[in-house]
Formats: sequence, C-alpha cells, structure tokens
Amino acid sequence: MNFRRFFDEAKRDPRRIVFAEPMDERTLSAIAIIQRERLAVPILIGEPDDIRRRAESLGADIGDVAIVPVSDARRERFAHEYCKRRDVSDSVAERLIAKPLYFGGMMVSLGDADGMLSGAISTTASVIKAAAMTVGMREGFTHPFAYMALLIPDLLGETDKLFFFADAAVTISPNTEELAAIGVAVAQAVRTEFNIEPMVAFLSYSTRGSGQGASVDIVRDAVERAKNMAPDVAIDGELQLDAAIIPEVAERKAKDSPVAGRANVLVFPDLDAGNIGYKIAQYMSGGHAYGPVLIGLKKPVNDMSRGVSVEDIVGTAVITVLQAQHV
Repeated sequence: MNFRRFFDEAKRDPRRIVFAEPMDERTLSAIAIIQRERLAVPILIGEPDDIRRRAESLGADIGDVAIVPVSDARRERFAHEYCKRRDVSDSVAERLIAKPLYFGGMMVSLGDADGMLSGAISTTASVIKAAAMTVGMREGFTHPFAYMALLIPDLLGETDKLFFFADAAVTISPNTEELAAIGVAVAQAVRTEFNIEPMVAFLSYSTRGSGQGASVDIVRDAVERAKNMAPDVAIDGELQLDAAIIPEVAERKAKDSPVAGRANVLVFPDLDAGNIGYKIAQYMSGGHAYGPVLIGLKKPVNDMSRGVSVEDIVGTAVITVLQAQHV
C-alpha cells in the first residue's frame, strides 16, 4: 500500500486544518512540510510573533501560513455562540474560548476551518472534550470512537501494509452494541475516506470456538450484530490475530472465513488490547501510527499520541483532510 496516494488525494482538494498546538517543535516541523507540499491549508492558533520566532529557531519554514491569536476579533462571537449552545454564563464561555482547543473547535464548528488536529501536548480526554463541546456529535453517537491507521513497513515480505486498529483510544470496555458499532463505523470510514474495501476481523484470544468465556461471548455477539448492521461489509470473528492477518494460519484455523488472513480492520475487545496492540505494532515494526482518528463528530477533529513523530503528524493531517473532503 503506497500511503503517498493519500497525499495526492489531499493535494487535489486541500482543506483548512487548525493546529491548536503550534509551539510544539514536532508540530511546527510538520506544518512546514504540509505547507511546502500543499497537503492542507494550515491555520495556527497562538501568538504570531512567538510562533514565527519558534519556527525560525527550529529552521522550520512555515511561509505565510495563517496564524490566529485567541484574542482575535472572532473570540466574542465564538463565546456568544458557545454560550447559547451550552447554556453557560458569559464568563464561563469566555474563559473556555480563550483556550486554543475550544477556539479552534469553534472555528471548525462555524465554518472558519474544515478540521482540527491536536494532541501532541494535550491528553486525548482534553481533545475529545473540547471537540464534543464545540463541534458536537453526529446523530446516533453519544461519544466518538477512535481508530489508529498503522502503516507497517514489512509484514512477512509484504511492504507497507495498512491496518486500522479500533478502538485504540476512547472506548474502555465496550459492550456488545458498542463493539459492533465500532467495527461498522470504522469499516464505513475506511471505505469512504480511503477508498479501501474493509475486511473486518473482531479479535479475541479464541478463533471460532477454540476458547470459551464471557469476553469471547461479547465478541461473538458483536460479530452477529455488526453483520446485521452492515450486510455489505466482510465481517468475521471471533479470530485470533494470526488467523486474521496471516493467510497460512487462516487456512488452518478458519478456512471458510471471508476475512481471515486478509483483514485490514482489526477490532479489539477493549481499550487495553487496542492501545497496547497498536503501540507494539508501531514500535516493533518501525512503522507509523496515524491518529487517533475520531469518528462520530459532526466535523473532523483528530487527536495524536504525545509520542507522535513529525511524519505521523503529517500523515494524520492528511487523514483529517480526507475526512473533511467527505463531510
């Protein structure tokens, strides 16, 4: 899988992406690349003089990128709109909008930007809370789900394998309904935004009845529910990881599966497994992890790991552009 083709998709229709943490050196270096390659139209939140001095000290050429201070004239309008939506006092709204995550979120919500990216120095909880309070949730979602796009440089001789790990950032202990919804939502995103046909494996320590227990029952039930929710998507489980992604193992463990050995969407049974799993895959393979990409918001707002690299920020920005193209 040549991930650069997604860069080409972004370049064809770049969107305005807010960066709420531009003083972070990795973020500034990534913005210089994004600006140079015209992958997006970056908008930075912060004090222009401080940001430009920081960029110069890092040797990051950010050109004439737009920089918006939180003291911008729009701040009063944003606070007023937030106050109306959330039924809070003027003083509370003004304090929140003075924070870059909330200021940027209101820019996206009110159409002054198409998406936002942060998390290099903020916690996932902070990013999600700001996004939910400003951009808001789509109908049918009470909270977002999240996936990580993992680009593995070599998997048993196959180069640049792209996988989608879910939920790797938000849903701690999903019940049957949540687990099914996660699998279907990520599959739809993969098909729509990446133009990749999803092959969804619900993972477990068991493959097709080799193990028993309450956790296995949740996965099995989630698989049946997901199949009913999305009959046009290839879905199977419960599958062990090797059966899901290695054809030779799938031939022995789940020969009749439409997914085994070919899965690209990996649905983990809980957040412990998903988060640990993607980090093992990333660091032990020397791969790249893009995200967490959030699903369920009205407009794109995405998170990043605080261990993110410059290249990972660029890739996550490209995914944010792809999302914005399909809103």
